[in-house]
Amino acid sequence: MRPSDKPKEDYQHDEAGVIKPEKVSARDKAATTSQVARQIIDTEAAARIRKTERLRVLRKAHANELKSTRPTRRRKMASAAA
Repeated sequence: MRPSDKPKEDYQHDEAGVIKPEKVSARDKAATTSQVARQIIDTEAAARIRKTERLRVLRKAHANELKSTRPTRRRKMASAAA
């Protein structure tokens, strides 16, 4: 959670009128960091799975295209001199 996402009543003002968020415990900071890190990892994993599937489909389509356009091999004719 970014400081700008907090409700206004959670902020404190110093003597100069500067807004300062209230202090957060180390445990809460660690929990927030872990949560955000897991979200990032999950998002990247999902993107990697989508990309892998897309590439797999393209690879199969390319292989099928090559099979249909590959020229057939000609058989060698037996020579008459043999």
